[in-house]
Amino acid sequence: MQFTTRLLYEQISDRFIKVVWTHKTHECQADIYREHNSRNKICLRILSVLTATGTIAALIDGLNSKWVAIITAVVAAINLFFILTNSESNDEQKAIECRRFAAIMHDMRNQYESLLADIMNGQLTDEEIVKKRNALQERENEIYTTDVPVTTPKAVKRAGVALNVKKESTTEAQERNIILPSHLQLH
Repeated sequence: MQFTTRLLYEQISDRFIKVVWTHKTHECQADIYREHNSRNKICLRILSVLTATGTIAALIDGLNSKWVAIITAVVAAINLFFILTNSESNDEQKAIECRRFAAIMHDMRNQYESLLADIMNGQLTDEEIVKKRNALQERENEIYTTDVPVTTPKAVKRAGVALNVKKESTTEAQERNIILPSHLQLH
């Protein structure tokens, strides 16, 4: 590979890696929002059941209804507080936005990966590489002018584990040969 082509390849591969990280980070952030939403729903159900149980228990004769009423009122207040504070978080919508953005970045990732493959096989001139790279960068800039969902350090950490430890964006030759039909395998 010529020096200029190699230089272009390295720059484009750096962009590819950044796009892969962005894609995976937004997927992880969506998972975090969904997990948080699920935990909130479970807590709301438990608090609602406790409130209903306390109300029923207060109606039964023979129980010390004063303490049952006090406990039920406290649980009901906690339940109301929980409802009010979590109704504003809208975790499900945030998860959808992160998944949408991750899908857009997945497409960018595939386009960068295809360009890298074209460069590696010597199919493109440096001029063609620059033209395709510039088009991808323009598209990426357009994407970032839209509302990009916010991610957290926790999502970045999860993305790091997914990419570096679990190698979720890497396909090894052995895995490829297991999945591909034999007539499509490289030998």
